Amino acid sequence: MQSSTSAFCWPCYRRKVASALLLMICATAQPLTPMLRRLFKSHDQHLERNDIHAAMGAMQRATRLQPDFAGAWLNLGLAQWSAGRAEEAVDSCQRAAVADPTTDDAYVDLGYFLTIMQDERALVMYQKAEHIDPNSGENLLALG
Repeated sequence: MQSSTSAFCWPCYRRKVASALLLMICATAQPLTPMLRRLFKSHDQHLERNDIHAAMGAMQRATRLQPDFAGAWLNLGLAQWSAGRAEEAVDSCQRAAVADPTTDDAYVDLGYFLTIMQDERALVMYQKAEHIDPNSGENLLALG
């Protein structure tokens, strides 16, 4: 299994992180605590400075603080992928999917990561995402 992240798109990552945070805040009944807000702000500031490892650290702290918050797991997975930690990214996105089974973002990201890794589970992830949100452009593009 290949773990190359050469197809990573930094602008796509930034857009995804911003939309993931908004989606997670809207989709969950859990409000962000002041500490989680600070960690997400820190994460965003580190991204602006292209400091992926520090951004990853902020999301690792967020997942320890609130392990059932899908937004933190999803952002952590995206940062791990960006840092070349493919297996960890897959694990984090799986945790996001468990934390909030109603978000298709975790499955879209899993599908993308697994496609790049040439893992046959990718199609199943895209299908799960499509089942959650049949009108998502990302899902439709991925499934062809």
